[in-house]
Parts: sequence; C-alpha cells; structure tokens
Amino acid sequence: MEQPQLITKPCRYEQVSFLSRITFWWNATTLRIGLNREPTKDDLYKCPEEDEGYKSTVQFERNWDREIKDGKLNKRKPSLLKALIKTYGIETIIYGIFLSIDDTLNLVQTFLLGSIVRFFSTNNYRNVTWNECLYCSIGLVLSLFLYGFIRHQIIMRTQRQGLRIRTALTAVVYKKILTLSKAATTKTDVGYILNIVTNDLSRFDELMFSIIYIVLGPLMGIAVLIYMINVLGLASLGLVIVLVFLIPYQAITAKYSDKFRAQTAKLTDKRIKLMEEMISAIRIIKMFTWEKSFADIISEIRKTEMSKIRNAAFLKLLNISVHASAPRIMVFACLLFHVLLGRPLDPELAFITLSLCNALRLPVTYHIGNATGLLFETLVSVRRTQELLLLETRKTQSLTRSENESLNKGSIYVDKLSAKWDKNSEIVNLKNLSFKLEPGELLVIIGTVGSGKTCLVMSLLEEIAVVSGSCKVVGRKAYSPQESWTFAGTIRQNILFGREYYQSKYSKVIESCSLKKDIESFPYGENTLVGEKGYTLSGGQKARVTLARAVYEDADVYIFDDPLSAVDPGVAEHLFDKCINGYLKGKTRVLITHQLQFIRRADKILIMNEGESVAFGTFEQLNNVGIDFIKFLKEPNDSETENQKQEEMLSIDELYSDEATKQKPKILNPLKVTNEVEVAKIIEEQLESREEKVTLGSLGSRVYLDYFRAGGNLIFITIFIIMTFLSQGIINFTDWWISKWSDDSLELSQSYKNSTTNSDFATYSRPFITRNAYIYLGLMVSLLASVFIRLGMNYRICLKSSETLHNRIFARLLKTPLAFFETNPVGRILNRFTRDMGIIDVTIANNLVFMNLNLLQIVGVIIITGIVLPIIIIVAVLVVCLMWFVRRVYLQTARFIVRLEAQTRSPIYTQIATTYEGLTTIRAFQYEAKFIKQLYRLIDDNNSCKFMYFGVSRLIGMTLDLSMIALLATMLISVLSFPEKFPGGEVGLVISTLLSVFGSLQYGIRLTAEFETNMISVERVLEYGRLPLEPSWDTIKAGLLPKTWPNLADMEFKNVYLTYPGSIKPVLKNLNFTVSSGEKIGIVGRTGAGKSSLISVLFRLTEFDGSVIIDGIDIKQLGLHDLRNKISIIPQDPILFTGTIRSNLDPLTEYSDDFIWSTLKTVNLARTIECMPGGLDAIVTQGGSNLSLGQRQLLCLIRALLQRNKIMILDEATSNMDHQTDTLIQETIRAEFKDCTVLTVAHRLNTIIDMDKILLIDAGQVLEYGEPYLLLKQETGHFKSLVSKTGSSYSNMLYKIAEKSYFMKHPKE
Repeated sequence: MEQPQLITKPCRYEQVSFLSRITFWWNATTLRIGLNREPTKDDLYKCPEEDEGYKSTVQFERNWDREIKDGKLNKRKPSLLKALIKTYGIETIIYGIFLSIDDTLNLVQTFLLGSIVRFFSTNNYRNVTWNECLYCSIGLVLSLFLYGFIRHQIIMRTQRQGLRIRTALTAVVYKKILTLSKAATTKTDVGYILNIVTNDLSRFDELMFSIIYIVLGPLMGIAVLIYMINVLGLASLGLVIVLVFLIPYQAITAKYSDKFRAQTAKLTDKRIKLMEEMISAIRIIKMFTWEKSFADIISEIRKTEMSKIRNAAFLKLLNISVHASAPRIMVFACLLFHVLLGRPLDPELAFITLSLCNALRLPVTYHIGNATGLLFETLVSVRRTQELLLLETRKTQSLTRSENESLNKGSIYVDKLSAKWDKNSEIVNLKNLSFKLEPGELLVIIGTVGSGKTCLVMSLLEEIAVVSGSCKVVGRKAYSPQESWTFAGTIRQNILFGREYYQSKYSKVIESCSLKKDIESFPYGENTLVGEKGYTLSGGQKARVTLARAVYEDADVYIFDDPLSAVDPGVAEHLFDKCINGYLKGKTRVLITHQLQFIRRADKILIMNEGESVAFGTFEQLNNVGIDFIKFLKEPNDSETENQKQEEMLSIDELYSDEATKQKPKILNPLKVTNEVEVAKIIEEQLESREEKVTLGSLGSRVYLDYFRAGGNLIFITIFIIMTFLSQGIINFTDWWISKWSDDSLELSQSYKNSTTNSDFATYSRPFITRNAYIYLGLMVSLLASVFIRLGMNYRICLKSSETLHNRIFARLLKTPLAFFETNPVGRILNRFTRDMGIIDVTIANNLVFMNLNLLQIVGVIIITGIVLPIIIIVAVLVVCLMWFVRRVYLQTARFIVRLEAQTRSPIYTQIATTYEGLTTIRAFQYEAKFIKQLYRLIDDNNSCKFMYFGVSRLIGMTLDLSMIALLATMLISVLSFPEKFPGGEVGLVISTLLSVFGSLQYGIRLTAEFETNMISVERVLEYGRLPLEPSWDTIKAGLLPKTWPNLADMEFKNVYLTYPGSIKPVLKNLNFTVSSGEKIGIVGRTGAGKSSLISVLFRLTEFDGSVIIDGIDIKQLGLHDLRNKISIIPQDPILFTGTIRSNLDPLTEYSDDFIWSTLKTVNLARTIECMPGGLDAIVTQGGSNLSLGQRQLLCLIRALLQRNKIMILDEATSNMDHQTDTLIQETIRAEFKDCTVLTVAHRLNTIIDMDKILLIDAGQVLEYGEPYLLLKQETGHFKSLVSKTGSSYSNMLYKIAEKSYFMKHPKE
C-alpha cells in the first residue's frame, strides 16, 4: 500500500528569485544536464506546494460540498460546473485580462507596420521621416518581445491551472469511489472510472488557455473591424461578411464535435471495461479458448469508436482548413471591395489589411473554434464525471452518545433487520433477521449457497441498504473477505496495511494464521512482493494473508466471511483453534463457514436460508430441537486422542511439513529481517525487476517509419508530401501576389495622374482590376482546395495508423504467453490502450497537422525573405541552427520527463483499480484516509513531472522567440540602412510574413519536440507489437487431427521438462507416466511440487521440453485452440464477466437453451436463475458481484459440463460450497464424467483415495505412480508414509476405502 516518493528533491521554483521565475531560468539547470547526459529521476524537482495533490483539492472540494448541500436545500441537481466556476472562475478572468492586453499588442504592431511601409512607399505621401521609421522599428521589436513574454506567462499559468483542476477532480473521484454504495458499484466499473480519469479529465490540460478566447475572440474581431473601418472604410464590409459566416460555422462544428465526443467516450468506456476484465481473467480465457470471442466484441467496439473519431477529425479538418485559409480569404474580400469601389491600392493599405487579418488568425479563426470544441468536449467530460460523483453513497449510521455509553464494546444487536443490495430493487435479500451477540462470543453462520450469509456480513459492515429494523455493531471492526484481496506490495505490507509494526504481535499473528512456513519458503521472506492481485501466492496463501491483515487489527469485532474454504482441512483446523478460537479468544467474532465440524465450538450458531433465519442459538439448543445439520457432523471417536483427531485433518502440505523442515537449508530467517535499510534494499531489488522500464535516448527512426507505414503505403505518402509543398507554394505565391498587386496599383495610380484621359480612375483601372481579381480568385480556390486535400491526407494517414497500431497490439496481446500477464499489472497494460492510444488517436494527429502548417510556413517565409533580402538568409540559417541546437537540448530532457510522467501515471491507475476491488476491506478497517494519502503521493510524483515539463517548454519557447526577434531586428536594420533599395510592397511583405510566423516559429519548433515526446506513446505501443507469441492457435499440419479427437483420451508424458521464462531452474523434471482412457487420476504433492505446472503443460500455457501424447498425437503438433478446446477445467477461483448468464456460460453461442437449462438443473441452480430477471439473459455485473461466491463456482462447473470433453481437470472446485452442494457436485462429476479421463489436483487425501491412480510428485519429479491400494501395500513407499501420518484411525479408514475401490475394479483378484 505504501510506496515511496519517487521525486524527492525540494521544489526549485519556490527557492529561486522572482526574475528567474518569470524568465523560466530556473529550468536552465535541468536543461544543462540534458547537454551532457540522459537525465534521471534524481535530477527532477518536486512541484510547488500549491500544485500538489492535497493543496489542489482543498478549495474545490469545499465548493463541491457546498454545491451538494445547496442542491439538497433547493431540491435541484448539484452542478459540478458551478463548483468549478466558483473555484477557478476569478483566476481565469484575471488571465483573460492579461491575454487581452497581450493580443492588443498585435494591433499596435499593425499600426507600427503601416508607418514603416509608408516610409518605404514610392511617394511617401505622408512624409514619414527616417527617424520616425527607426522609432517605429524599435517599437515593433519591443512590442513583439512583450507579446511573447506575456503569452508565455499566461500559458504557464493556465497549464498549471488545468493541472490543478485535473488533480482536484481525480482526488474527488477517488474519494467518491471510497464512499460508493454496493448498489452503485454494480452501475459502474473500473474501466469506466479509469476512462474518466485518463481521458475525460485530461481535457482541462488544453482548455484553460483556449477558453478565454470564447470571449476574447469576438472582442478581437470587433476591435480589428473598427480599425479596418478606419483604414478601408466601406470596404471593411468584406471582413464583416467573412466573420458573419465564420463564427456561426465554428459554433455548428463545435456542437457536432460535442456529439461525437460523447459517443466516443461511451464506446471507449465500454472497450476499456472489457479490456480490464479480459486481462484480469486471461488465464481462464486462454484455457477456454475465448480469445476470439473477446477479440470480436472489442474489435467491433473499436471499429465503431474509430468511426466517431473520424467524424470528429473531419470537423477538425474543416476548422483547421478554414484557420489556415481565413486570413487570405478576409484580405481577398476586403481588397476586392476596395478596388471595386474604384479606390487605388497602395502597399501600406494592403499590408495593414494583411497584418490585421493575420492578427485575427489565432483569436478568431483558430482559438474560437478550438475553444468551442474543447469546451463542448469538456462539458461532456464534466457531465460524465458529475454522474459518477452523484452515484449513491454508502449510508452509515453512527451510534448515539447514549448508545455508546450504554452498550458494551464488541456487542452486536440485529433487530428485525430487512435489507437489500439495492434500495431501488424489489428483491429483499435479508428478511426480518434478529439476534444478539455479547462481547467475546463466537457466532458461526451456516447455510446453503445463496442463503444470504454474505449479505448479512455486508449489513454488519454497513455496506447495503437497510429496509427496516436495525443492525448495530459496537466498537472497531476488522474484516476478512470471502474473496481474498491483496494489493501490489510485500507480504508484510499486505498484513500491516499501513499500521505500526510490532515484532512480537506480528510474529504471533503470523504463527496463528499458519503463515510462518510459507514466509520461510519465499525467496525474500515477508518482504517478497506478492504482485498485483497476489499472483505469486496460492489461493490458500492469499486467504491466510487476508486473514492475518484482519487479525493484526486491534478491533472489538472480527468478521470472517468464509476464510477456511480456500485452505486445506489441517490448515483450517489450525486457523480455527490457534487464531479464531485462540489468539482472538475473548474478542467478538462472526464466522461464515461451510465446514460444519467447527460449529460445536461456537458460542452461537445462526442457520440461514433464502435470507431468513432458520435457527439461532447454542449448539445444544439447536441439537435439542433436531436441526438436521447434525448429519453433516463427523461423530467423534471416543478412543481417539486429541492428537489423532488433529492428524486426521492434516492437509497434504501439513503432512510434508516435517520432511520439509529436515530438507530445508539453513538461511537467514526472513522474519528476523527488521533493518529498514536492508528491507528497503530487498524491496527495491524486486521492484527493479518488475517495474515498467523507461526507455532512454532518442527515438529510433524505426518508430517513425513503423508509424507512417501503418498509416499508408509509399505511393500515398509520396502524393501527400507533393501536395503539402504544392499547397504551401500556393499560400506563399498568394502573399507575393498581394505585394505585386499593390506595387502595380500604385504605379497605375501614378500613370492615371500623368494621363490626359477624361474617364474616372474606376473606369481607367477596370481592366487591371478585373485581371487581378480573377487571378486572386483562382488563387483562393486553389488555396482552399489544396489545403483541404493536404490536411485531409494528413488526418487519413494518422487515423489509419492509429487503427492499424491498435489492432496490431491487441491481436499480439491476445497471443502473448500467460507469463507476460502474470508479471505486468493490469493498470500498466491498460495504460497502453487508454492514455497511449488516446494520444495516438487524437494528439499526434493534431501535432502532425499543425507541424505541417507551421514548419512549411516558416520555410516559405525564409524563401520569400531571402528573395527580397538575400543577406537575411545568412542570419536565418544561423537562427535555424541555433533553434535546432536548442531543440536537441530540449528533447534530451523533455523525452525523459515525458517517459517518467507516463511511468508515474500507471501507479495512479493501478491504485484506483486496486482500491475499487478492495473497497469493502478498506472501509471495514476505516482506512480510507491512508489510501487517499497514498493517492496524493502518487499524484505529486506525476504532477512534478508535468510541472517540470511545463517549465522546460516555456524556457525553450522564450529562447526561440528571442531568436526570432533577433531575425526581425536584423532585417529592419538592413532595410533602414539602404532605404532607397526596397519598395514598400516588398518591405511590407517581409515584415508582415515575419510577424505572422512569430508565434508559429517557436510553436512549430516546439511542436516538433512535442511530436517526438508524444511519439513515445507510439514507441510504447510498438513495444507491445513485439511481445512474444504463443504457438499457432490452429493445427498447421493438414489431416493430423481427427474430428473425434480425443476419442479415448489416454495420455503419455515422455521426458517432460518445464522451465518458466526468466528462470534457469526447471520446475518439472523428466516426467514420465501414462494415463489410460477414462482413468481418474489424483495428483498429490506439496505446494510448489509442480501440480499447477503440470496443468500448464497440459494446456500448453507455457512451452515445455519433451512430449505429451494424447490418443497417439503429440500435443506440440496441435494448434493451441485445437488442444485447449478438448480439455475442460473447473478452476479454484470462479471468474465471471460483465454480461448475461448465457454469455458467461456460452460466449461462443454453441449450445441450445434447453441444453443449458438441463445442465443448470443437474447442479440445482436452475431455480436461482429462473428467479433472476431475464433468466438466462439476466445481467451479471463485473466479476459476478451480484452472485454469491458459491453460485459463481457452480456456474464455472456448468461451463465444464456444457463442453462434454473427454478430458477434465479439477482444482478444488467445491471449496466455497456447503456440504449438501459439495456432495451433489461430487456425485454430478462422477456421473457426468464417468467415461472421461479426469485429473484432480488433490488438497485432501480423502477426495482422491478412491481414484484409479495416484500421481505423487515432489520437486517437479514423479516419486510414485500407481493404484492407491497398491501404493499403500508398499511398506517403504512415499504415499504409504504420507497416509500413515494422518493417524492410525484415519489412515485405516483411507486404506479401507482404497481397498474397497480396488477390489470393485478388480473383482477376480
């Protein structure tokens, strides 16, 4: 649970001077490191305190709480948007004021440009002096510097504001998860929540800067129009016409963009939810060969999702095409009106118009549309987040002061309690339940599967809705759930759960929970990492770790939901005697169990059926009234000693314990490693081998090549490149044409004054105007068409690449060996399909489009400037070289920061997923605050990376701006030095184009760096495209596999060796044995002996050496699906998927309803399914949470029954069932699979003693193999020795069962 802070260096931003802050020079140290070497996490600094998780959340949380209260008072729905406006509205207005000042400088630059161009005009009709021109030039350079300086401050501030909003919403969403009611958890899922956190909340990153332009954009349009009227008069009507069409057009496209965004978000939720379920249950999916079924569903969702993304991209394409073309369209409209009114066109007027229209390019033609689209998208995200935050909250009832004083701690009072999972449901799960428990008593709850036992536990934990009556638990509670829950940490961390470590207490808990020998067997003892969902632990070990967590708590009431079913009988006896009825003696305990041998030792017994109390009282009281549980109890043999009775309950692992102790080499006792430095070193060593690797160095050209190859073939990309340069050529030629037109128009005006014609100027100039107007119109049409085609091809390449890459890695993931999923957390894998694919879907496409526009525009400007002023080329080359050097330095640092940011993001998602899964446990211990603190710690690491990235980007931006200002200054000095050599049109063209690319230059260069950092997502996705592959799913050799295979189902293992990936030591060594058709084999061995590995070999979950031959065919020659389809398994952990009963039993729709119903009846589950709304189409929530664990295990059994395969694997399939159901299942298995070959992994000797043969394995080798009776006849045999350790009476009983079974099979002997 507790993870160390990754970034620990104190915040540098808070330590530096004011000047260093506003110039961003505080990042220079980090950039200097990038010059010499690859940075590391130790080179980064923490973010400012105001950007940390806790500080970012406090004020917003207060406003959201007030909004909820106001909503209740006024009987209206609370508005998340209002809470956001209250928290961040004033701050945004302040930024808006500064941005207005900043954009006003654009108008100042236009005025100064007019004076400069006027000086260079042929007649200089307003008599601008050289000194005035010099002052205007200095003013132009200074205004440009101020424009860039203010803009960088605002961008930094708004980025930090967006970061704080996202942080606050993430924290509030997380806190909401911790308060969700049980009913609410069935209406949402991890995938939905993760999609909100990863995609929806990231909208605020961009929005906070652009949103200001929703108000500022129209104001800038009005200001420019007023200026234009002053310059052009009536001709400014052209601008009005363009703006009248442009602004509504952007609003309409934004509206439809909102629609597509909402549809995309829902589809992404659905896809991620299915992905999360699929990855979590990949072992079962592979065994049942359901990969194609899941692939088809997810691929279909992705296809629909991509169609919505394409629709949104088309709207974006229209907006960006207009953004790229609009300034020229505005100029065309205004100048056309001007000349049609019969007025002469001079360079000053032409380039003031061009400059004013360029001033509108960002505020009006880009930011309004972009901000409107982003706003609508964000409103969808806010709406979705609000829906999550307004889900039903768990209701808890604190005891009154008088009750606290009068009631004894540890007492439980349940009075006429009726309760249900969902308060809106008609089904009442608990009905009129009453009982009382005094402090220190042990209550054992028993009942059939689905009788309401877990529902009662949830009532004691205040997890479900109380309909009537009351349920009071006095004092602190500790809880051990039915489904073991572990988080990614060490065994010790899972037990301590963030509490203080007391060695004496800890050792007692370990001993009482039978964990000492397990811990000693682990490579790092108690400091061994258990992995996500405890994949390194067996089911029994997970159950005991979960139990130890509850026992370590100093509580008044301990609630145990069937913790004994996942462990072997001997361990169960130990846990009951030494822990529940030993270490915790004197505490109030509530225990659900199916193991009825323990009820004699309970103080009180509660028998439940269908949500009602059948009986409550002591064992003697219930015995006296003739409760029929007596028949399930084993009558004690008075002649047996206490030791003998305990020996009878010994599990196979317990029977091996003495031998293991003798064989175990002496090592440092893992329980004694208490030195914190040593512990930290051990944990770090394990984390390094498991943590996500951060790729170092620059991105290889292969990444770009793979990306573009995924987007189109060579011919298409070549046409796209040609179209790009052609389009840019048309844009630059259009600008040059204005310069030529204005100079020619001035000459025409002069010739008219010198002519003797009697006609007016309009008539005189009409042929000239008509010719130029048609040329300009042709250029405009060509420009629009070429820009649209160019950007359309760009988007097509990006979206095709996105689609191809997703499909490629998804297909690869499905065919990846199981070992990959066992060593990578779900959050890490999902990160590729959420955040990384989100960046590839949208961000990279936009990056590439704007790079296309901006960088080509820069090239065009340099060419035009070079033609007019050749000396500028030398300066431009120097500036470009400087920029490229700055970019290289920036990239070295930015690449690492982005990669580390991605790495620090994954644990946040894992924390959210883990919390959601362990919600009941966390709340039972009242440890919500500890988990919130951990989330803040993870957020702080991520925010530190983001803050460093913001700062480094701004410093680079300012550096690039200064280089651009230097270029402008050089150009102005050159033209002022030789004023007679440059006509006004050319000077106006060069200055206006340089001004138009001022922001574009640093933005374009920074875009290339951002594009490369975003391409890290492509690199990360491509890594999954190189995952190792399983062998082919289908059999390659034609005619090898008969349709009826396996007909007999006999097996032969020949020289089988199995070594897991990453290990050099084989876990199975030279296995050789045969299984005849229809034989029932019991597999016996201690934990770690190789039983599970044997199953892995049979299913080929891991490739092995040697051969396994079934019906004469080596399974290595078969396709994996052809093999796995013919083997059924009933696993120990029952896993269900979101969907229906039918989709869980038959996802491939292979069986008829009648067949499914008849199978349900064989395990007495038909009635339960019939009572559910929809029958076979009844909804199954995520993980099957709306069904009891026993019901889930029955459904998993039905899956195997439906397949009717000739080979069956059983792995303690009835551990969570009551004795009646257990007996029914055992009889069903014997009847239904009597002609099948059955391999049973044994946890208890009595379950396999009557089987045809016993396979005894140890350390991966076959020790003995044969019929149980014959093995017991071998005096020095290992199996004989194992059975004899169970005690004389129990071993005699086992011997008799084996003997009877043997002679029934061999009657003549």
